[in-house]
Amino acid sequence: MKLLHKIKSGLWRVTPQTGGWVNRKKRGLPRIKAYFDFSTIDRLSTAAALIITSDYDRAKRISGIVPPAIDLENWGDDAFKVLYEIGFFELIGHVPGSHPALRYHDIDDGRFRLMQIMSGKNSNELGNVAEGISGLIDYLGSSHAVQDLSVEINGAVGEAMINVAKHAYPGDFRASRGFRAVGRWWVTARADRDNNTLTLVIYDQGATIPGTLPHRVWYNDIILEIKRTLGKSDASSAFMDPEFIAHSMKRGKTQTLEPGRGEGLPQMQELIDFCGTGCLRILSRSGAYIYERSHQREPSVTKYKLPMPLEGTLVEWELKLPEAA
Repeated sequence: MKLLHKIKSGLWRVTPQTGGWVNRKKRGLPRIKAYFDFSTIDRLSTAAALIITSDYDRAKRISGIVPPAIDLENWGDDAFKVLYEIGFFELIGHVPGSHPALRYHDIDDGRFRLMQIMSGKNSNELGNVAEGISGLIDYLGSSHAVQDLSVEINGAVGEAMINVAKHAYPGDFRASRGFRAVGRWWVTARADRDNNTLTLVIYDQGATIPGTLPHRVWYNDIILEIKRTLGKSDASSAFMDPEFIAHSMKRGKTQTLEPGRGEGLPQMQELIDFCGTGCLRILSRSGAYIYERSHQREPSVTKYKLPMPLEGTLVEWELKLPEAA
């Protein structure tokens, strides 16, 4: 979390009014105002790479200039490969050129396939996401069990993305700590043939799940229930955020009571139960909610307070698909 915050803090300061990313002095060499040294990173998860990419994408959209990425040849192989595979360089407008990791790199080596990052602002742009996920499901296998799940998986993802598009950036939303919002979502996915798993990661920089709860018609009921369950008198503190996320996972907890809305994340959790093995991780503001299940053990829910707040909401969904009969 500290690493992500450090990168974010370095990027948000540059705007068109500050003159771009390079300070061109009359005397001496030009100086880059803000960049991050990725050579210090040994390993980088897909979720962390998606958040980093969103910050660079936002910085580019706000400043109108591509943020600098320097000394690529010194970046660690793992960090470089993850960013390269998910389309970091293409999205922010960089051409990575030569890097040692490219010598033995192949995005599709017969064992896994990645869907490069897609980004949008509304639900009208979700068709490409659905097409990409369907392609990954086809890649994992043509069994009837897998194909039958394709509609359910895309339905859950589509519903979750629609909720992001509709509710993550309300009219009164202001990004925290001076970070400007661009009102977008980012998504990537990976299919792993060795484990027959599909992993999807969605991120937005919006108002967060706990942050949007006061707008929901059942907010007062949830406050009373949490206070009664946990014996807390203060439901506004950050330690309540995990409980807020947990309650938003209950079926029917929509923002407007509109039938069929607000079911994306609960559907993802139910598909884990149906398939028997999987994990759903949700990080939003100061809360973390993790639902895990495997054929060897009963489902478990873990909730905890993050060491420092996350801007927006991150959803990571891993689903082990049925094996062919």
